[in-house]
Amino acid sequence: MSVMSQLISQFPQQIVDWWNIASPDTIQPKDRPIHRVYIAGMWWSAIWWSLFADLYWEALHIPLRVCRAYTLPAQANMYSLVVITSYSWNTEETVSMMLDAVQRGCHVVVISSWWTLQSLAKQHACDFLQLPAWIPPRACMAVSFGVLLWLFKTLALLHDVNKQDIDLLKDFLLQHEDAIKKQAHTIAQKISPDCIPIIYVDSHKESVAIRFRQQINENSKMLCRHHVFPEMNHNELLWREWGDDRFLPIFLCSPNDHERVQLRMRLTQDFFDQKWVPYIVIDALWDTFIQNAMYLVYFTDWVSSYVADKKNIDAVNFEPIEIFKKRLGTV
Repeated sequence: MSVMSQLISQFPQQIVDWWNIASPDTIQPKDRPIHRVYIAGMWWSAIWWSLFADLYWEALHIPLRVCRAYTLPAQANMYSLVVITSYSWNTEETVSMMLDAVQRGCHVVVISSWWTLQSLAKQHACDFLQLPAWIPPRACMAVSFGVLLWLFKTLALLHDVNKQDIDLLKDFLLQHEDAIKKQAHTIAQKISPDCIPIIYVDSHKESVAIRFRQQINENSKMLCRHHVFPEMNHNELLWREWGDDRFLPIFLCSPNDHERVQLRMRLTQDFFDQKWVPYIVIDALWDTFIQNAMYLVYFTDWVSSYVADKKNIDAVNFEPIEIFKKRLGTV
């Protein structure tokens, strides 16, 4: 089993482990109401929180925004919670947003695996939650997701999550692990190393598509893109008319998708059939929104790993990104 496969196998248990490890003593009590939440991070650090926002967009009663920039929006102020998240120590955009949040008097919580941000958090009297440094960022999603669930529960920003829900999610994924791996391996064999996958998903689960795209980029070392329904039908449907055979559509579907989106996906697949366009459908057929979303994340992680195995490449290696960040740091 490859290193990445071993890491993906740990996904279900990670959620429970890090819910258990977090302690209320690590978070300062709120001394003022929170009117907005900003999640500040880049790369994998941001996609964890995008998934969280997608899963709990109906349960959260205050606005939540994921920020991938150097500064926070103008609305950030002393009544804002800013969660600074960075898996690496040298993400300059994230450090910049942290200092911006401190200057504005926001309630700042730092989630990271490196001592640099821990030192900054201590210097500015910010809360700090430690992530493990030994797991590659792209394999740390369940850890970070569990920490964020715990954080929002502790700060009374989310009331619909409890420990039992987390245990049930873990058991659900473990129960279906063998079937997931078998089906994911079959899907991976249909993805040619020369194609460019296009991932299609309901807009309320766009973070799942982004996660899959990034896993194809980094694990499988391939170009990939994504689009969302219903917007896709208003523009991208025309691409096949021009005879471009490089792309392989992949639909991520679940019964929790909007009923009109489900219809649009079926009609789009019919259109592709008429045009002799090959495509892949990955169905999540479980009961709840969070089950289906986490199932798709876990499933597509395996797909990207199996594609890497098929290409005989190291899924964990991301040396070009590290080289670029080091060069950026010298300027």
